[in-house]
Amino acid sequence: MPSVQFVSQAEFARMQGWTRAYVTELKKSGRVVMSPDGRSVDVQATRALIAQTSSPDKVGVAARHAAERLQRSGDDDYGDEDAVAGASRPEYHAARARREEANATRAEIDLAKEAGQLVEAAAVGAVIADAVTNLRASLEGLGAILAPQLAAESDPREVRLLVDDAVREALGDLAARFADIAKGAH
Repeated sequence: MPSVQFVSQAEFARMQGWTRAYVTELKKSGRVVMSPDGRSVDVQATRALIAQTSSPDKVGVAARHAAERLQRSGDDDYGDEDAVAGASRPEYHAARARREEANATRAEIDLAKEAGQLVEAAAVGAVIADAVTNLRASLEGLGAILAPQLAAESDPREVRLLVDDAVREALGDLAARFADIAKGAH
């Protein structure tokens, strides 16, 4: 039997093994191509449009249903083998999957920000740079602070304790700044 180009919506539904209501739903969503007079369905164009706009996560279900329709009908005059083979544009499905993944990632980032688990890298970098600058200034000033004390001390053990205390104080200040950063992030 030659391929039919235009059929009624009811006939198209029968050919596909669908209900008329489903074809009407597809038409409302812009997935049915009508004839120029708007009264008939363009079979090949509609099948192509449905294949191009089908959801990538439903391809297996569509193929299974198409195979069942083929078994029930016993003939393939209407070209259902294209549906069984999953005739659709792979690049469309890949792009749609990438978009869905990007949307999911964006939602996770927004949720993490709202929960206080994520902060802007630039803000953290600025605070860290400030803390390291203060540490450097503290360490560079140790000579001026410790020189008079060390000059008066003759015991090497006492000299070492004075230096250790001064370094420990500078590092304690740095740790306190980082603790403030952590509190501010939550």
